[in-house]
Amino acid sequence: MTDASSQTTEILAATPLSGETLSLIELCRRLQVDADWVTELVHHGAIDPTDGAVGTWEFEAITVVRVARAKRLRQDLELTPAGVAVVLELLDQISDLRIQLAQHGRE
Repeated sequence: MTDASSQTTEILAATPLSGETLSLIELCRRLQVDADWVTELVHHGAIDPTDGAVGTWEFEAITVVRVARAKRLRQDLELTPAGVAVVLELLDQISDLRIQLAQHGRE
């Protein structure tokens, strides 16, 4: 299995069903990341908890995919949480622009 395939399998295995939420501890355990690092991602706007204080944060299922992407950016590019937040925002903008282009092409 290739490295990318194993990472995809790992992410899918860690992702809860749609509509489910994860606590900070569950999210960290599933992705094998440090809670302080996830907290920094929240403070830099890279991910958003549904609500609550740090100790009671809940995260939507899709956050698993976003944190896994953030983890890979940190590992591959040695980015700080602030750098990860910037790159994720730019990737979101690229995705939005691609959707707009595809919609424009169908009109």
